[in-house]
Amino acid sequence: MSPPVLRTGIPILCPACSKRSLSSVADGVQCACGWRREVRDGLLDLSAKLSENEQTQRETYDQQRLGALQTSDPCRSFVSPAGLRLTRMLRRLRLERGDCFVEVACAAGPLLDAIASNFDARGLGIDISPASVRQQLLRRGDRGHFDAVVASADSLPLPDESMNAVTAFDVVEHMERPEQLYTEAARVLKPGGTLLIRCPVSDYSLSLDWWQNLLTPRRWKRRMREAGHFYANFRSKRQHRAMTSAAGLRVVYSTGYDVFWDNFIEYMLMPALTRLRPRQEGTVQDLPATSTTGIELRVPSSRIHKVLRAWARITDFCLMPERVLGRLGFGASMWLLAEKPATSADRPTASGP
Repeated sequence: MSPPVLRTGIPILCPACSKRSLSSVADGVQCACGWRREVRDGLLDLSAKLSENEQTQRETYDQQRLGALQTSDPCRSFVSPAGLRLTRMLRRLRLERGDCFVEVACAAGPLLDAIASNFDARGLGIDISPASVRQQLLRRGDRGHFDAVVASADSLPLPDESMNAVTAFDVVEHMERPEQLYTEAARVLKPGGTLLIRCPVSDYSLSLDWWQNLLTPRRWKRRMREAGHFYANFRSKRQHRAMTSAAGLRVVYSTGYDVFWDNFIEYMLMPALTRLRPRQEGTVQDLPATSTTGIELRVPSSRIHKVLRAWARITDFCLMPERVLGRLGFGASMWLLAEKPATSADRPTASGP
């Protein structure tokens, strides 16, 4: 029997027949149906013919990442209220040692690396950008705790009920058919598995984004385009909850955020004070194979980061009114945590809660 395609042992479905798992051969991978693909520079590309929107997204992120490595401070998660919230949400995934998870559109892979390392879980990163996936593999080096392939978010190359968790951070807004991600997540999740979504939304009234669009619309729209965002693809918080239920998942928790002050602190004040804004540094080829420049969830040990972390906790507490407004439906973005019911009888329908 041929060895598994990925070091983690996570099975990958053939993109041609979508029925059989791929196996490794001398120069690539193959399927019993006859489909075969060469692996170049360790990169496995499972993407089919891309739509015009997907091709635009790929070109946008390849241009941003190819030839330049996006790095960030390893302790960034502990020095901003948004980082603390991210840490709390990741813990709600309930991943255990040896569990499998997939991060959809994981870019250069810092969170993929952090989740796999801190939960001792087996991870798979999926991204439409070959340059981003190449950076993920360089970040991993010789460690085998996660893998990465090039694939589309609306057609995950994974068998049914094979994942304990699915995460998708800031990707749904890039999709022409965002409901397809929820459908695919429900398909690949095991009963009891969790889905964690973070995304900007269309109902962003009174948020910092709303004011920026009102006062400087050209600047705001240019910033959206530079981020690869197409506002026509945005959906409201209610629509995201409806798509979750329609896919057969049960919404466990959802809230708005980036109301005003939390957005201002995260994207303007904190980078200015701490100089921890992600920066482009060096080239992909310069990155050592054993580099671990990802975001770490463990407590930092340096004195300065302890001080910054304490300051972030105080700031986070002061932002309590923002969280109340988020629960009331305000905010330019949202968090959504959903669960796949253990039995089919418990799974909601499109008209369910």
